[in-house]
Amino acid sequence: MVGEPHSGGVQSVSPGAERGTQVMHLCFEVDDMDSAVRHLKERGVHLNADPVVLASGEGIHAGELTGTKILYLRDPDGIQLELFELPR
Repeated sequence: MVGEPHSGGVQSVSPGAERGTQVMHLCFEVDDMDSAVRHLKERGVHLNADPVVLASGEGIHAGELTGTKILYLRDPDGIQLELFELPR
């Protein structure tokens, strides 16, 4: 169900902060978003919102990502997670 993880991180550049990568969120590719959502809801996972489907319009150009499904949620430690399904 879950493919390779992708991370979205930022470099710490605040004065006095230790240098290194801080995780903003983890991203996982799924084969079937609907199945993944059912699986998570059956286990009582709180989702930030329903999945969205990327589309062009209103100043947005989705390009190759048109049709990609994206879902955000948080793990028990509060880390933002992203699931995405590429269009077939």
